[in-house]
This record gives sequence, C-alpha cells and structure tokens, in this order.
Amino acid sequence: MLVHNIFVQNRGRRNPPQRVMFRAVLLFSSMCIIWPSIAFSQVPLGSDASDKVGRMLDSLPAHETLKCTIHDWKPFLDFTFRFDAGYFVRCPYEEFGGEEFRLATYTRVTPQGGSPMVFAELMVVPAVPPDVAAKTNLKRLHAELDMSGGFSIGEGEYQVEVLVTDNRNRFCRRRWNIKAGRSHSQAEIAVALEANTVSHIWPDPWDGKLADKGQGYRVTILLDAMPMNPRESRLRVWDRAFLMQSLRSMLQHLPCESVRLVAFNLDQQRELYRQEHFDSEAFRELAKILRTTELGTVSYKALQRGPEGVSFLSDLVRKESAGSQPSDIVVFLGPTTRFGQKVPANLAPPSQGQHFFYFEYFPFPGANFPDSIQHLISVLQGTTYQMHSPTDFSKAMQKMLSQLDREREAEKREAAPSPSLSPRN
Repeated sequence: MLVHNIFVQNRGRRNPPQRVMFRAVLLFSSMCIIWPSIAFSQVPLGSDASDKVGRMLDSLPAHETLKCTIHDWKPFLDFTFRFDAGYFVRCPYEEFGGEEFRLATYTRVTPQGGSPMVFAELMVVPAVPPDVAAKTNLKRLHAELDMSGGFSIGEGEYQVEVLVTDNRNRFCRRRWNIKAGRSHSQAEIAVALEANTVSHIWPDPWDGKLADKGQGYRVTILLDAMPMNPRESRLRVWDRAFLMQSLRSMLQHLPCESVRLVAFNLDQQRELYRQEHFDSEAFRELAKILRTTELGTVSYKALQRGPEGVSFLSDLVRKESAGSQPSDIVVFLGPTTRFGQKVPANLAPPSQGQHFFYFEYFPFPGANFPDSIQHLISVLQGTTYQMHSPTDFSKAMQKMLSQLDREREAEKREAAPSPSLSPRN
C-alpha cells in the first residue's frame, strides 16, 4: 500500500523543530485497481476491494484535507417496497482551481450485527475552458460540485460511512447512524428486503417482454424527469431510482404490444430521451442518460413564461395524437411539477380511442394542488391518479387496467355483428 508522510513542525519551543510523522494512505492512487469496476456509476464492490476500502476508512487521520460537506438523506419506502437512504456531497469548485479532476466516493453501510457492504463511484469533472477561466474568478463564483449517492436497506439499524477523495489525495468523510422502519400506515406492507440487509438502489432491468398482437395496447410513456422535492433543481440518485422503479413497475404490469418512451424535463422544457421502440436495452440506456444529464440549471424565463409555459406539454400531446399510428394509451409519469398554469381548452382533442392518464406522485402529504400536467389531462378528458406511497401506485395501476378492460370489452360488443332474426315460415 502506498504511504506518504505528513510533517508538522512543533513550534513555540527553543529546541529544534520536531517533526511528527503521520501515516496517511494515498487514497486515490491506491484505488486505481478498483476504477474499472466502478464504471462511473455507484456499484457494490467485491470482498477484496471492500476489505481494502474498509482498511482505508479505519486508518484515516482525523484531520480532513478536502473542503466539502456531506448531508444525509433519511430512509423512505420506495416503489419496490424497499427502504432507500443516501446522501449528497457539495464541494466548492475553487477547491480544484478550474483544472480537470477526479473524485472517488466510497460508502460503507453496516447493519447492526451484520457484515458491511461497500459501494464506490468515480466522477471525472472536466477543466474550465481556457477562455472562460481567463475572465472568471472561481473564488467569487461560489459554484459548487453537487453529487449524490444512495442504497437500499431492509428494516433495522445501520451505520453509514462516506469517504470522498480526489486525485490530489485529499479527502473528507462523515459517519452517522440510520434506522429504517415502517410507519403505522405502512404496517401491512411487506418489505421486499429482509431486515438488516443492504442492496444497491437500482431496480432490476425491465425484461422487455411484450404482449402478443391483439392482446395488449400500444403505449406511450411520457416520463417527467423532475426531482421529487419541488424545491430541488438537481436530479439526485433517489430521484433517478424512483423514476426507473416506477417505470419498470408500470411496464411489468401493463400489457404492452409496443412501447414508445419520451423522457423530458418540464423545468428546461426539452426532451432528454426519445425511443420509438423501447425495449430492455433502451431501459438501460435511459438509466445512463438520467445519470449523466445535468438538470441543475433552470431557466428563470421558463419559470416565468405564464400561460405560454404549457406549450411544451401541448406539443408533446400533439405529437402523440397526430402520428400515423397513435398509441392506444398515453401515460404521463413522474412527481408533481412546480408549474401550475392551466392549458387552453382549444387544445387538439385526442384521436378516437386514445386514452390519457397521469400518475402524479406527491412525496409529501398535503397541498395536493393541480399542476399543469393535471390541467392538460383534464382538457383531454383523461384520468389523473394522485399517489403518496407505493400502495397508492399499485391501486392506481389496478384502476387503470380495470378501466381499460371495461372499455375494450365494450368496444368488442359494439363491433360484434347483431344477431339476425330467422324469417318465419
């Protein structure tokens, strides 16, 4: 293991300065062997790498050398009936002088009486362009690097340790305890993970299985890639996990003959991803897009556009209604938005047989005010399901499927030929 010496002069004495030597691990350099397995995404490490990180965490000096803050995120029950917890890290850009730098984040989660699980992630941040650096004072810019990490757990008590280190071998760390447990209203829910168990936060990939022709629906899902907390502008790891979890759950339960998916961000009023033939490989591609897309910058013009701010939503709907083969079902899916403008009533109506739904998630109880997407669904004579919990999501799915089945049976009865009466002799 690589070691370097830190010498501290003992001042204020007449004797020659004494040097006190501390042994400190060269954190970033010693972890190079782990980089290929990190793959620029938070992943659990194998036993050998976990032991190596564990020895680092246990032997670090008390004095931190990287200026950053680590904030914890308390456990909550997600849409796969697991408890998600995590943290976010903020580092001022001036710490890195505008140069390209790499940050490695290691997270050790230890259940009470159990063995730890270690996660790692590598982030590469490009240098500030020379023309920008020449006219920018980074110290006055007050810009911050903001990143997040998360994991899933079962009920129980856990110790969490997070270490952030850069390619200059500087580090910061934090340790805290968490407790995950069902509330009174969640008492009947079966938690998917066993007590005192740790897992990665990402859901299993969608298998991409489709229904046979005539047995399912042509489906478009419009995924609103917004943070669950309306006061946030950044898409954190638990936000991305929620979007992928809810999308997978919907695709697993909804009989789809075909799937078109559009991921968009209403704050920035732009499409992030569009796939006309969404499959299991596209599911993985979407997860990567959400992980690497920067949503921290919100246009103030977009927030202040008034009634014109709904034009982006209207355009999304027009594309679905005007196509040569419009979907049978169009579903908006995501957390409630900060936009509350109403949609003009003269919006083009849906094509015959097209159904619109909105699965609107409210992370916090109360203040369930309609947003712009809900107003749009009302104009389209569609259905909005407001959800506060995984149970609400499951009930909403059952209601939508029951409605679709009833309407399909009614269509079959109307299309069936009327029985002819036999002539009398």
